[in-house]
Order: sequence, then C-alpha cells, then structure tokens
Amino acid sequence: MRLPARSVWALTFGAVLLLILACEPSVVRYPTAGRTDTTGVDTSGGVIRKATLTVRLTIDPRDTGIANALGWAGGIPAGVQVAARRAGSSIELTASTDSAGIARYVNILEGNYSVSVVRVLDSAENARLSQSDRDVNALGGALALDVKAPGTDSALALAAGRRGSLVISEFSDEIPYVGGLGQYSYSGFVELYNNSDTTIYLDGKIIGNGQEGWWQYPTHPCQLISPLLGDSIGVWALWMYAFPGSGREHPLPPGGLIVVATDAIDHTPLFPEGVYDLSNADYESVGSSDTDNPGVPNLIWLGPNEPNTGHGMFYFELWPVPFLALPVDTASLPRQPNVINGKYYQRVPRDRILDIGQFEFDLSAYSSSAPPCTTNPVHPSLDQSPFFFRGLDGYSEQRRGVGRLPDGRKILLRTRNSARDFLSAPGTPFQLP
Repeated sequence: MRLPARSVWALTFGAVLLLILACEPSVVRYPTAGRTDTTGVDTSGGVIRKATLTVRLTIDPRDTGIANALGWAGGIPAGVQVAARRAGSSIELTASTDSAGIARYVNILEGNYSVSVVRVLDSAENARLSQSDRDVNALGGALALDVKAPGTDSALALAAGRRGSLVISEFSDEIPYVGGLGQYSYSGFVELYNNSDTTIYLDGKIIGNGQEGWWQYPTHPCQLISPLLGDSIGVWALWMYAFPGSGREHPLPPGGLIVVATDAIDHTPLFPEGVYDLSNADYESVGSSDTDNPGVPNLIWLGPNEPNTGHGMFYFELWPVPFLALPVDTASLPRQPNVINGKYYQRVPRDRILDIGQFEFDLSAYSSSAPPCTTNPVHPSLDQSPFFFRGLDGYSEQRRGVGRLPDGRKILLRTRNSARDFLSAPGTPFQLP
C-alpha cells in the first residue's frame, strides 16, 4: 500500500532535506521528521498509565456581553461538545459539558492532547444579540495540554466568532511526490469566499504567507527567529501578492467564491492523484519562470521575496500560514531579517488583516528530537491555534459551515481558531462542500 504523498516525504529526513533544498535552493532548512508521543507509556515495565482530564469552559472576558444576552451569565450551558485528540492518534474523543460547564474524560491515556470546542448559535440565539453583535455565529476555543496521571484540570475560554468579510474557504498546498518523478510544487490553490452580506471589491487586497513555525535545532535555535513569531502588532510576511484593479473593477457578491491558483493549468495529467484541474481558476500568481495562462488574470507580486519555485505563490508545506489583508503601502512596512534563511520579512499591521489560517503538518506519528519553537507562529489574538492536517492525497483544508441564510447562502465558521474553523476533506475547488 502506498503511503500518502506527504507521509512518504516525512518518513526520511534525508529525502525531506533534499526536496526542500530543491524547492528553496537559497534556503537551508532542517525540517523535523516528526514527533512520537511516548508520554503515555511506562517503558520500564510496559504499563500504560491512564488519567482523567477535566476541562472547564469559560467565556472570554471581552465577550461577556454576548454571554449575558444569551442568558449564559452563570457560565456555559450544559451539552456543549468538547473534542480532544492525543498526539499520534487519529481518534477524536468527545465529552459534553455538565450544568457547570465542565467536560470530563475518564481513563484516557497520558500524553499531549489538543482540546477544542465550537458552540454554534441557532437563529433564535442570534436574534437575542445586540445589533452590533449580529455577525456572531458561534463561540469557540482550543488549547494544547500535557495530560498526566492521575488527572489534569484546565480552563478553556471561548471567544466569539464573527462572520468577517472575505475569508479563506479552502486551502491546498498539495506537493505530490511520486517515485521516479519527484516533487511537484505548482498545483496549490487558495479559495476565497464572501462571508458577508455586501459586495466586496477584491482590487488591491492581498494574499500572503506569514512566518512559518520552526523547531529547536542545536545549530538553528528558536531565538534566531523569535522576533518573527507571535507578534501582537501584526503578521510577518515572507511574500505578498495583490489583486489587480484600481478600486471597483473586481466585485465579489455575497456568497461568491473565487479560486487563486499557483499555476492556472490542468495538473491532473501530470500525477495520478492529489492535484486538480485549475485551468479555469479566477486568478493566478506569477513567477519568474512559469508559463502564463493568458485567459486568467494575474496577481501582482508585492515582495518582499519571490517564492523560490519561480511559479508564484508557494507555501512551505510543513507549516503554511496563508493570510488575507486589506491594501497596504508595502514600502512603509517594517522589515525584519530571518537569519536562518537570509531573507527579509515585512510586518502587515493587525488592523489590515482580514483572515488568517495556521496549518501544521501532523508529524506526531514519526520520531524527532527537535521540539517546535511554538504552537502558534502568529499571535493568539489573530488566530488561537493551528489545524493539524494529515496530508492525504487529494485532500485540502476547508472551512467549516455553520448553516445557511434564508436565501440559501452558506455561512462559514470564523472563530479565529484554525483548530476548530477548518477540517480536512477531499478537495473541492470552485465549490463549497
């Protein structure tokens, strides 16, 4: 049985390094081959230790007005589903809150767990909110825990999720790897959706890639790039592209979606699976060495670095951080060097960020001695925690839906927490699942 393309890439450290160097010839990176969670095993006697995990849900202090309007002044209501997944396992455990807003998992393995929750509001609950809060459609939150026997207790604060305007509805940085053919880096795409009730003009708006995560390597420790990680002022961009137009030339109506391709061609003849026909993409990025599709409008490269594939936008597959932003004067943005790869990054202010996603390739099934520098490359106020994806052939990361409006339009979840806002599913560019 052939492993998924990304799993094959992750299994051999030497292969990983060669592939990344082939893709980024001027960048020396040392990607981890994975992290095996052995904290639940007593290797001296082979005894597996069990624990109880207790999670108390609370409301973010900034959203107490919303909780009060919903009648939740005394805390989270009973029956809210809390999900927990142990590192290295694909099994998601669920537990419901009791009348005190507490969820318990009994007799579970020790280990590193990601815990998350989303509480979707129904139409009656939304109607109770003030006019300024009517764009709130859910409350959600997530955290990472090291669960130890006999038990671990933790609090998890839920924050209001607002619909926003232009959001990332689907993301694929698929880099299929087929024996004898190598790595193919040009079939990625970003799908955007108008999640609001008014027409959005794409002109000048920005698609970019923020500083990715990093690992604590002896020769390239975390402190070398610490200024680029978790900055509360904004997002440090490796590269940025802008939509063409002078202001009102590229409208996107409510419920409208577009696909932006790295290369707007049919990629399916090149590999048997894991790529898409993107010849009808709405826009494509450009690079110094790619073939242009004359029937698809080009994005405008803004800097500060050209993606090293030469084909336009390219996301580092192990930890991509795509973001959307309002137009900015890039010449005025602060610059900061990354001493590991020798490139300069530019900081996009947080008040210009429309949407952001954090996606980390789940390498927990493999072994590595290098721990990650942080679980959040961007500041938690912009996005609380990353979504861990498995890298299955033909799958993409897709934003969850929370219902439909009376006119049939889908509303997508946006709690500013990628761990809950996204899921992995077979790719569906050009349509919402």
